[in-house]
Amino acid sequence: MSSDLRAGADGPHLCLGGSVFGWLISRPESWAVLDRFFEIGGRFIDTSDAYSSSQRDDRLDSESIIGDWIRGAGVAGEVRLCTKVGLSLDAKGLRKETVREAVQRSLERLGILQLEAVLAHADDPELTTPEIADSLSAIVGRLEARQIGLSNFDHLRASEVAKAAQSRSQVRVGLLQEEFSLMRQGFIGSELHHVAEHSGMRLMATGALAQGFLTGKFIGAVGRVGHRQKYATERYSDTPSHMILDRVQEVAEHHGVQMAAVSVAWVASHRFVATPVASVTSPGQLDAFDEAAKLELTEAELMLLSDGHEILS
Repeated sequence: MSSDLRAGADGPHLCLGGSVFGWLISRPESWAVLDRFFEIGGRFIDTSDAYSSSQRDDRLDSESIIGDWIRGAGVAGEVRLCTKVGLSLDAKGLRKETVREAVQRSLERLGILQLEAVLAHADDPELTTPEIADSLSAIVGRLEARQIGLSNFDHLRASEVAKAAQSRSQVRVGLLQEEFSLMRQGFIGSELHHVAEHSGMRLMATGALAQGFLTGKFIGAVGRVGHRQKYATERYSDTPSHMILDRVQEVAEHHGVQMAAVSVAWVASHRFVATPVASVTSPGQLDAFDEAAKLELTEAELMLLSDGHEILS
């Protein structure tokens, strides 16, 4: 079973992150983003049962907002959804019965019969790795999802879960979700990277835009753009980070595209990446997704950008 979540040549090869829905942007704003994403060919959306869980009763959580949009737009058979379980206050942990209930609730909120993928949102240290493997493998066995994966696991536990799933139920853990961007290149060559390669897991690369830093929108910004500006400028205030940003700007200007497009295209260029995952707060920001889908970076440009790993080390 393929773990490639990319769209075809006619659409953006990335996944829209749903963490902002019902949190940073309202339901109407979220629907506008989803409408535009679908319009430009986007078909993959990432969410979690833990996003905005305190608002769930009002159907203002990410899954419910996405589900209501799917029903309203009539696109249930045209989009693929990935959700994560294990961190929601309503269904915490990865015990088999907890996961089964969490997945069922997600399917109900999303209004679909099958998910593209279900990921363990984080490790459950109270369980053995075979127990976690059984909980996740059962999802595929019940046909509730085509694939399973892991998020926020260390390399040892990820390796053990993958081995247990394969040996106990012949279900492969096909996806790994971790932060990976020009600003966070540490995954390359890491122990977790080696585990992913050995186990056949491909990366759903979150944080592709580094909380907006790699879009360049904070360059010369006066005052507060929002909480992301504060986070990004504090985290990436050093000279090496701005040297990388300068390189992104240089490549973007050469191709006549937005800086965000270059940042996303760089992530997508790596063979171990199944799909970049990026979130936006307005429809206009999705133009960069469309540009990224058509952008072909040269080997020299990829090397120029990748050298930021040395700058940051």
